[in-house]
Amino acid sequence: MDFKITSTKIKDKELAIVCGSDTPSGVRKIAAKVAGDIKAVFGYEPEVVTKASCESPVFVGIAGDKLIRALDIDVSDIEGKREVYKIEVVDASL
Repeated sequence: MDFKITSTKIKDKELAIVCGSDTPSGVRKIAAKVAGDIKAVFGYEPEVVTKASCESPVFVGIAGDKLIRALDIDVSDIEGKREVYKIEVVDASL
């Protein structure tokens, strides 16, 4: 499965950054900075939201978040570690 970020998807609000309701504020701040970086590259800024209501959501969270658990993402390889991340393309509609 492929996942592509395009200016058209962002402009047409088909792409958003989704944080869980229990995602720590620091992670939300980073998500907002990533949205700003995307704007710098593509010319449009995706929304940072708590509910996926678009075609191409980018889910952001930490191991143990309700959102990450709901997506059934295996985080065992990064759980308990600091300053690590995992990128995974999932077919999810939450």
